[in-house]
Amino acid sequence: MDEFSDEAKGTPVVDINDNPIGVVSSVENGTAYVEFDPGLVDAIKSNFGISAGGQGAEDTYPLREEMVDRVTDGKVRLLGDHVVE
Repeated sequence: MDEFSDEAKGTPVVDINDNPIGVVSSVENGTAYVEFDPGLVDAIKSNFGISAGGQGAEDTYPLREEMVDRVTDGKVRLLGDHVVE
């Protein structure tokens, strides 16, 4: 996967089933940081192995290469179904 550029800011982040889960809020040194939709934060964090404790819904998390399926159609598509209904 190529590094992300500043143009990725604001790009929707979706799971493999095209369910929206957040947005790219910033890019630093080629790494995209996603701000998860507040209602999905704990479920998404759990699926990615991110600690569910603490910092609040405003936090952003780096997208590791192994999380990303592809970047296409103006979306960052992640591997797996990260939305819990």
